[in-house]
Amino acid sequence: MDAEDKLSQLEQLMADVTEYINLRIDALKLRIADHLSAFSGLIFGTLLGVLLLLLALLFILAGFTWWLSQALHSPAVALFITGGFILCLTILVFALRKRIFTNRMVRFFIKLFFNPASAEEPDSVKEENDEA
Repeated sequence: MDAEDKLSQLEQLMADVTEYINLRIDALKLRIADHLSAFSGLIFGTLLGVLLLLLALLFILAGFTWWLSQALHSPAVALFITGGFILCLTILVFALRKRIFTNRMVRFFIKLFFNPASAEEPDSVKEENDEA
């Protein structure tokens, strides 16, 4: 082999390495986009669900307060009772916030961002690979 052949092989190798690096960068961008879209969809869905639950709770509590005010013949007492219930519920959620929210969110983020097997292959592809 003369120097020209070695030089052309080296140039081809450099072109292949550059193409490989560019493909890996593109794959990383696609994985990040996939993770971010899954995360934003989850956040949006969760916020919408929480908003609807809070709206339902508002109407339930309004109906309960109205019913209690009719039963006790005192709207003020009914509002105090309902307010006390909401205060107790708030204290309970605050006391359990780490167990309810933080631990689950941390597990979700770990699963979403650090589990490459689930991010790279769809479930149907994994099942086909397991059968083979």
